Amino acid sequence: NELRMRAVVDGDETARFFLGVQFDQSAAGTSRMHSVERAAAVLELIPVTLDYIEPLDEDAVPPPPDEELAPDYSSAIRFFREHTLMLKAVGAFDPSNPFTRLLWYGDRAETLKALCPCHVFNTCFQEFLVECFPSSLSGWEMSCAIANLSTIAPKQRDEHMRTIYEKLTGESPAGKSALLLRQALDREGAKLTEWILSDVFPAFLGHPLCTTVLQIMTKEEESGGTRPSGLEFVEVASWLEMFEKAVDKLPQAIIVSDMHSPGAKIVSVNPAFTQFTGFERDAAVGRNCRFMQGEATESDAVFKVIESLRKCN
Repeated sequence: NELRMRAVVDGDETARFFLGVQFDQSAAGTSRMHSVERAAAVLELIPVTLDYIEPLDEDAVPPPPDEELAPDYSSAIRFFREHTLMLKAVGAFDPSNPFTRLLWYGDRAETLKALCPCHVFNTCFQEFLVECFPSSLSGWEMSCAIANLSTIAPKQRDEHMRTIYEKLTGESPAGKSALLLRQALDREGAKLTEWILSDVFPAFLGHPLCTTVLQIMTKEEESGGTRPSGLEFVEVASWLEMFEKAVDKLPQAIIVSDMHSPGAKIVSVNPAFTQFTGFERDAAVGRNCRFMQGEATESDAVFKVIESLRKCN
């Protein structure tokens, strides 16, 4: 398996949290290099600065701790949430957008399915393809055409299938039944979609045009419109709360440690962590990561992790 780490820094560029991202390449069914690339892609999408939740009032002080939460970081959560909401209210920007992009990465198939009928997404995604993946534009158009077959009346559908089949395969559809054509197109469509989900769509999530899509959707909703059905969003909250929502469906195991608490205690783990390690959330939160070490732990690997933390990289 692969382990990658990254610091989350505050406005003074001081490490506030540390993220550990672990990827099980044996479960991915891909090469080691592809596994590393996917883990790196996750780290690139994670918002790792707390600049936008710095207090707006220099004299402001955090509210008293919430007794229902662990007292060592509950006040920070509430304080950061308060000022994040304030920034959105005055129209500075929506700090939840980067976390929504990360959420969409973890649930790419359902997200793409929900986005496809959305006009603003299709416009921005095609512009992205022309700019970054020009050779993929025809594949995307074919994928959409196959997905839309079920919305076409049966009589017109057969003609559409023959046209799509000939464009996609370069073969004549003559002599092939509607059933055989549909089965062949479904297979080809599944291949195109899988490629888009694994390479093209993740790149779009890190592109400014994805931010444009989110901004337009937010404005439309504020004007009385509705969000696309089946599409999930991260709502504005503290950095940690938004992060927890965003990584809930990621296949990578995620740990967040608070570097300002004694012992650098774990403050968050995602469901993939419990599946990957066998430790439930309650058994990990509030403890130092070293509780997972045992007799088989490689001391050299632990030393590298410690040195990385000291150097904040």
